[in-house]
Amino acid sequence: MEYEEIIGTALLTGDHDTGMRRATCKLAASTAMFCGCGAIHDQRKIHVVEIVHNEGKEQTIAALCPACWTKNQAAIERVAKKATKDYVEAKQTPPVVRVSTWGRFIIVKGE
Repeated sequence: MEYEEIIGTALLTGDHDTGMRRATCKLAASTAMFCGCGAIHDQRKIHVVEIVHNEGKEQTIAALCPACWTKNQAAIERVAKKATKDYVEAKQTPPVVRVSTWGRFIIVKGE
């Protein structure tokens, strides 16, 4: 899918979340063509780990193939928990750690 098609479909259907996920996956797959393990990223299979800050700013911290996501999921959850604890102790609202895939958002629980 081209960016124009992704964005146009999101605008016409009102499904902005799908448009954002798919544009994020396409951009990550074309920017970081290879996973750390050497696998070639596919826009429909990539897992893009992002931090969504309170002011709405999104920051990509990793682009992983499905195998690396599965292998590293527990470690990413531990990092999210530690970050959440640090923010709560500082009496601040913690950011959300999420994973964008072609088909859905996965919220990484930091509780």
